[in-house]
Amino acid sequence: MQTKRVPNVFMSLYRLARQEDFDSLKWRNILTGIHRKSNEKHSIKDICLLYYSLFKANSTTYLSNLKITYKDPETKENLGPLTIRDIADVYINKVSDLLCYMNTKQLAIISKYLHMMNRLNESFCNTILSRISSNSLKITSRSFFNILLTLSESKYVNSDSIERLIIQNKGLLLDMNSLDLQYLLKSIAIHNITNETILNIVSDKLEYYLRDMKPDGILSTLNYIYRLDWYNESVFMNLYFRIQSLLPQYKLSSITLISKCLSHFKPRGIEDFFDSQLIPTLHNISDADAGNLQLSDKVDILLLYNNCYKCGSRSFPKLLPQMLNSLTEDYQWDLLFSALNLFKTNSNVVEPDLIEDQEDFGSLLAKSIEFFKLFLNANEVVPKYLSSISKNVVELGVEDEDLFLQILKKMKDHDNFPIDSLIDVLFNLHTVENDHFNIVYDQCLQKLLDHERVLDYSFSLRILSILFYRDISPGPGLLSIFKSLFDIKNLQDSSWKISTSETFRSLHKISRFFISDDNLEYLLYSIVFPSCVSGSGPRLSQYLPEVSCIFKMIPEFKKNELLNALLYYIGKFDKNLLNSLLESRKISCTPLKIDNLPVNLVPKQLLRFEKVEYLLLKFDEDVFGPFYLISGTRDVYYYGKSKEKWDSITMNIYRHILTSIDYNPIKI
Repeated sequence: MQTKRVPNVFMSLYRLARQEDFDSLKWRNILTGIHRKSNEKHSIKDICLLYYSLFKANSTTYLSNLKITYKDPETKENLGPLTIRDIADVYINKVSDLLCYMNTKQLAIISKYLHMMNRLNESFCNTILSRISSNSLKITSRSFFNILLTLSESKYVNSDSIERLIIQNKGLLLDMNSLDLQYLLKSIAIHNITNETILNIVSDKLEYYLRDMKPDGILSTLNYIYRLDWYNESVFMNLYFRIQSLLPQYKLSSITLISKCLSHFKPRGIEDFFDSQLIPTLHNISDADAGNLQLSDKVDILLLYNNCYKCGSRSFPKLLPQMLNSLTEDYQWDLLFSALNLFKTNSNVVEPDLIEDQEDFGSLLAKSIEFFKLFLNANEVVPKYLSSISKNVVELGVEDEDLFLQILKKMKDHDNFPIDSLIDVLFNLHTVENDHFNIVYDQCLQKLLDHERVLDYSFSLRILSILFYRDISPGPGLLSIFKSLFDIKNLQDSSWKISTSETFRSLHKISRFFISDDNLEYLLYSIVFPSCVSGSGPRLSQYLPEVSCIFKMIPEFKKNELLNALLYYIGKFDKNLLNSLLESRKISCTPLKIDNLPVNLVPKQLLRFEKVEYLLLKFDEDVFGPFYLISGTRDVYYYGKSKEKWDSITMNIYRHILTSIDYNPIKI
């Protein structure tokens, strides 16, 4: 008599999963049987089949919310409702009992699917790591790289353990295939492992596999190299050339990732690649999907433009105008204004034949400001984005004082506005001046000056620059910091002293901060050329020791075109100080020369005057102007510049020097 074979429920479930048969009735019946058998002994194979199947079921919309209820035949108790994850939890103890008996293939399977179902706990990781690190197992290449990636993605295994595991199995790296290489790259990218031995093997393998790697593999490899911040010229250039040939095959999200990675490494000629290939590819994708772009697509577009413009790209952002009315989050507006500012910076050095783009840009910027004002009026903006946006709009040359006032009021009405963002916004807008704006600005500034952290050294430069520019005397605390940092001759007075080693170290730290940016140079110009011309001479005389110290601390002046004007003006107040400054840098002072020339085209605002001529201020090759001198008077008219800090300082230089030589400067 032939014995009837009892079907294996785990194998039956596996077949359904593998064939992607997600009939809920079939799954419910089999899972009910599996749950009933949870107290029985099971083989390693059954457990591996189970967790593969449960993962597949939980990943589908058909079964992820499946509920199972049944009556236990022994206890008559109603059980349930049970979910896929409940059944996974029931068998967890079985996994724990069997891990010590599994081979590497079984360890790879069970660890992978436990991890994907978020059931890989610390104990399991430690056991798997211990077993795979021992010499008792025969380790196969495919299983090893599966286990390596699973452990790398787990939060329970640290970088040192992963690195030791790789080095211990270095021999497997020599024989890895293309998929193994991807798993290894992802693992070391997760933990930022830059071991030279490992990277040398990776480099050799990439040289071999890149030529036949598919587009997705190329993209993943580029991303892992970016995350590692690992630049191997041969590997990178091979990747770069492959990407250029494969670019039409990538979707929007992929070319955004490409722009991010390439803009980080900035290979030679990258701006030309962005202008000639990548941005046109973006525009082609957009044209093909016009009207179907999702929110995530629009964010990708903003990110891509930013990445390209950071590398000097000058392609006009033609997709931005159609996006303005659909930007609904503050970070999106931040990305928009960042892209516009970067594009404008790059366009300042373009050829004359791109003027048409500049006209389009002016229209785009104006529309962007109008839409953003509507957004700002109806929405809260996170302080860090308010800070970044205010910086970009000022640097873009925006003159919309209503917008600046809106930004200030958002900051003023915020109960817990972070002090670092508060300082950023006040510094970004400190060159804006009109009566209504000044009232709100002064209220916000007082809020800053009353803050307990106002004397932090990390904030001091920008706060002092604000105060000096706006002709406001620093309070006793800030004045002591100012003198302690910059009065070498009289480093301390009776009211201030360096009391602790921590304070001393802080001074060194802030000194390094000075050198790393143009903050120190800007502070110097804001002291010498404040916005208010009247009475500035006596104040400058008061701070000549600090001016001398700051001048000598600046390793290299970034605004050379303004330096001669600075030296000339200082010399009018103290010849000895001027000589000291010149000696410190082994330079000479260029005398001021004033030229009067006939006017080719009189501004319409000055047509009422009978005779107008050009007036130029020259310091050798540095020319300020043209100014418009009304003949027979000392009135000199000039065009204003933007509220950007260096543009504003330049305007202040105009007014101070013209006033010092008895002209009456008037802004048109």
